[in-house]
Amino acid sequence: RKGMQAEISSRKTALAQRIAELEARCRERRTWRFLDPAEDTMYTQLQAAEVALTALKDMLPKEDEEHAGKPWDEALRAIAASPRYSQARWPGAGLVPQLGLVPLGEDPRSGLWEFLHESTGKPPVRDAKGDWVVDGDTGLVFVLVPGGKPPRIVVPPGTKYYQDDWMVEFELAPYLLSKYELTVGQWRRLSGEAPGGGSPADGPAAEAMPSAQPSWDEYAHLFQRIPGPIWFPSRLQWEHARRGGTTTLYWTGDTVESLAHMENIKLDEARGSILTVGSLTPNPYGFFDILGNLVEMCGDAGAAEDEFDVSEWVEKIPPRPGDGMKLVDAATQRLMVGGAHWTSATMQIAMELDPRERDAGATVRPVMRVLP
Repeated sequence: RKGMQAEISSRKTALAQRIAELEARCRERRTWRFLDPAEDTMYTQLQAAEVALTALKDMLPKEDEEHAGKPWDEALRAIAASPRYSQARWPGAGLVPQLGLVPLGEDPRSGLWEFLHESTGKPPVRDAKGDWVVDGDTGLVFVLVPGGKPPRIVVPPGTKYYQDDWMVEFELAPYLLSKYELTVGQWRRLSGEAPGGGSPADGPAAEAMPSAQPSWDEYAHLFQRIPGPIWFPSRLQWEHARRGGTTTLYWTGDTVESLAHMENIKLDEARGSILTVGSLTPNPYGFFDILGNLVEMCGDAGAAEDEFDVSEWVEKIPPRPGDGMKLVDAATQRLMVGGAHWTSATMQIAMELDPRERDAGATVRPVMRVLP
């Protein structure tokens, strides 16, 4: 019996030592690498956020913690009851509070909910008509888009227009897209640098202009420094948002004339001028300037010599589940989409962009992934 007790004691000691070794390994920081830079950044930020939130939770009194969650509790109840989100396929068990976002409420026109990214600036204020007033101090305002399939365009007889079949067959996951193009003020505040390129406006108005000049790579570096999974939208997410649920050539109708006073593009031979964000009319989803002002950068791969033609081999890349992004390691170019104050309505197509080069005619409309 004494021999058995000694053996048991020896095994218990060895087991305790093994448990201590395994616990030490579990406490080690493991670094994972992802193909998509956005996922790599998100993983790093979530690790840091977990540590910070745990420490903050321990510091907050219980009543403060409950008060901080109240706006999100109300938002989640309203979104669950909204017909606009009845078909949304949320990740996980359902929509949960999103990292860094503060609910602003439902857009009275679109019926979609909007959120402030709190670390990027101040909340917007509403004017007498109930519209947001945006300036250089305003933070990023995101629209919660329910996802789904982009509508098929009903092309009028005699009109040349092509819509890829895969785009209307792909099921987009819900996503958060900026209501406005990134502003000069946001770029300056978040990067600590002036965007360059000059501005037709002076003073406060200049800060509310869309940011121009930074390259795709420079925007990518900026997004990696902002808390939350912020990145470039996919071409399909942008296409879905710019349609706003409509089936016409433009969200305003089938004619170029319907774009007048709605989108900042060149409608005649005279070249227009850049406007402060939100100066004209939002589309049915609440997005401003999505077809005009400046062309917008996407995260999709591209690699054609002709900047007005998307490579055939890129078209064959399977879209990524959830957001429809087309990625490949060999890509040397990125895509930009939409129109600008210097383009005609017929140039609402995807164009190729060297991610290292600055382009005064292009900007970005950031997107955030909805986290489970």
